[in-house]
Amino acid sequence: MGTLDSYFKELLSTTQSIRKQFAPLMGMHETTMDSMLSIIEAQDKLHESLKPFIKSQEKLFADQEKIYAQFVANITIPSSFIQHIAEISQPAFEYRNLLEDLVSPHIDDIVKSFYVLPHKIRNALTVLGNNGWSYDLKMDNAHLWKLEKAFNSENPDDAENTLIEYYRERLPEIESSIHAIFPHREPIIKKAFIAHSRGDYELSIPVFLAQADGVCHERIKFQLYSKENDKPATARHVEKIGADTIQSAILSPLANRFPISATSKERGEKFKELNRHQVIHGESVDYGTEINSLKTISLLNYIVQVLGKEEMDDGSNHSELN
Repeated sequence: MGTLDSYFKELLSTTQSIRKQFAPLMGMHETTMDSMLSIIEAQDKLHESLKPFIKSQEKLFADQEKIYAQFVANITIPSSFIQHIAEISQPAFEYRNLLEDLVSPHIDDIVKSFYVLPHKIRNALTVLGNNGWSYDLKMDNAHLWKLEKAFNSENPDDAENTLIEYYRERLPEIESSIHAIFPHREPIIKKAFIAHSRGDYELSIPVFLAQADGVCHERIKFQLYSKENDKPATARHVEKIGADTIQSAILSPLANRFPISATSKERGEKFKELNRHQVIHGESVDYGTEINSLKTISLLNYIVQVLGKEEMDDGSNHSELN
């Protein structure tokens, strides 16, 4: 009897462990819905966390069914003894039912969201990129969907004005975060932000464009604006990641062709968007506006956010790279 009591105590302990395992998963899911900052890591952690949960659940149920099958098959065991076993294990079965009610709907929601969310993110970031803007990972989902809708409406200026105000407010934090991650670039980038604050956009824009390219090459060894086989060279970095993941969706702008990096053939005669080649090579002389400077800041910020934590291939000291 003592052995069976110990077994079922351990069984109940396992159910409590499962509950503890699942609780942070739901919190993680809510977090990913609120902010994109944790989404890249959250998806991988969620999938990994589910593995021991499912394994523990399967073992728990299999052990229960096995032991009861053995007892029921052995007719020499007194019915009172079987009743005692049933009473001991009743909490485990009650929790099993509760767990199934808890898990089933949420698992469905989680699975559905992680299939749908990458597609939605990719579409929204494509719309932003086609309008010259880059995504800020601190922007919540609701804000992103509204911007996409506004750009696709009859009044895209509403989206433009929203982004102008958004990045105006974010400038101090963006500058600080870039300096913190790339202190060896601070002397250059700081001067670009000073030029922007003074309205010297003709000076700030080329620097922000160049630094975005520099950060990209420093981290993944690809030039941000170069092409390979009629697509961005940086697409090769994105292709290393599963196509249906949130991380891939967030990195998707690196695999898309946008006006900022459009070639002369892609630009055409009526092209009027901000373009890196035209700015750097002096073909454009009317690019110096606040909105264009904010767009280049959004680009640099995006590159730093999505690539800033990448490990350098050769382990070089940052201070030796410039």
